[in-house]
Amino acid sequence: MFQRLALVLLLFLVASGGAIAHAQDPEQQAEAKRRADEMRQAQEAAAQDRAERDKSIRALNDFLNPPASNADKLGPQLREAQRKAKYLELRDALLLIETGHQELMEGMDSKKTIKKSAGKIAKGARTFLQFMKFDNKYPPLDAAEFKGYTDTELQWEALRTAEVLAPRLTALILSDVKDELDIRFLAEVPEMHRNLLRLQWITQRLK
Repeated sequence: MFQRLALVLLLFLVASGGAIAHAQDPEQQAEAKRRADEMRQAQEAAAQDRAERDKSIRALNDFLNPPASNADKLGPQLREAQRKAKYLELRDALLLIETGHQELMEGMDSKKTIKKSAGKIAKGARTFLQFMKFDNKYPPLDAAEFKGYTDTELQWEALRTAEVLAPRLTALILSDVKDELDIRFLAEVPEMHRNLLRLQWITQRLK
C-alpha cells in the first residue's frame, strides 16, 4: 500500500515538474509562436502569389481571346479576318522596329541624321504598347532613369533595347497566332512592357 502511494506521488511530481518547467520556459514558447507566425505568413504570401498569377493568366487569355462581340457573332470567317489583321499589324510594327534598328546603327556609323530611323522604332513600339493594354498593373516609365545620358548613350541604349525586344515581340505575335499561352512567356511580359516604354521614350528624343 505504501509503495503504491509512493509511486502515485512520484508520478504526480514528475508530471507537475514537467508542467512547471514548460510554463517557466518563455523562450521556447516565443520561438514556437515565431515559427507559427512565419509559417502563416509564408502560406498567405504563397496564396497571394497564386492569386496574382491566376489574375495575370486570365488577363492574358482575355487579351489573346477577347470576349465575343457583335462582330464575332457574324461567323468564324470574320473572326479569322480580325485575327489576320491583328497579326499583320503586329508584324509590320516588328518590321518597323527591326528596320529602324538597322538604319539607326548605319546612321550612327556614318554620322547621318537618325531622326527618321528613330521614328520608325518609336512607331513600332507604340503599336505593341497599344496592343498590350490587357493589364494596367504595370507602372509608367520613370524617365529619371535616363538623367545625364548623352545623345550617343541614348542611341546605344535604343540599339541594345531593340535587340533585346525583337525575339520577345516575335514570341508575342506567335502566341496570338497560335492561340497558345506559354507560362514562361507570361513571366516576361512585364519586362517586355517596360522595355517598350523605354524604347519609345528614347527614340522620340533622338535627332
